[in-house]
Amino acid sequence: AITTTGTGPGHVLAWQWCATESHAAWSALLERIPAPHVVICDGGAGLHSALRRHWPTTAVQRCIFHVQMNLTRHLTRNPRTDAGRRLRRLGLDLSDVHDIPAAIAWYQHLDAWWQGRGHLTQQRTRLPNGQWWYTHDRLRKAWQLLHRLTTQGTLFNLPRAPLRPHHQRSGRRHQLRHPRPTAPTPRHARAAPAPRRRMAPHPPRDPPRPRLRLHPGH
Repeated sequence: AITTTGTGPGHVLAWQWCATESHAAWSALLERIPAPHVVICDGGAGLHSALRRHWPTTAVQRCIFHVQMNLTRHLTRNPRTDAGRRLRRLGLDLSDVHDIPAAIAWYQHLDAWWQGRGHLTQQRTRLPNGQWWYTHDRLRKAWQLLHRLTTQGTLFNLPRAPLRPHHQRSGRRHQLRHPRPTAPTPRHARAAPAPRRRMAPHPPRDPPRPRLRLHPGH
């Protein structure tokens, strides 16, 4: 479903029945709605390919709540290592980034983490079956998540709608069953989260570089 964002519960603009959140399913939904300036979404491949086709000029902002949940899945709530605790802290700090100076400062902290602890993501250990694998695999996956989002430029597409607590979004099922009349096209739209995908590990070649965007009229 596509809903508006704001301080209230939002409005359902359109929804689409589908067996899976595929490119075809998302295309059937997106083509019915004029493109907004910014869309806030999860990282499903079907959605992003549909966005490139139907809303090519729309900036994509990854949902910070889901980014933090993915980091917790990799690192747990209480990482055992100092590197894991510091990386998780950086993920939680994303909620406090609301302007360009704060985004630049966050990038600098992430770069400092990479310079001081990035070598841990490259360490390998021989398994009992003789195969070599990454010693800190969970830490590596958490780093790759943040590194990928920074290089894609989808982490800080300012301005960003305020992050609402998860319990305030629990009324979406009721909105889907009883949709309100279609509202005018908003400047920001939120896409429902797509299924998570496991990414094959690829070692980052360079530290992330800031990619900040401002949109006319803001």
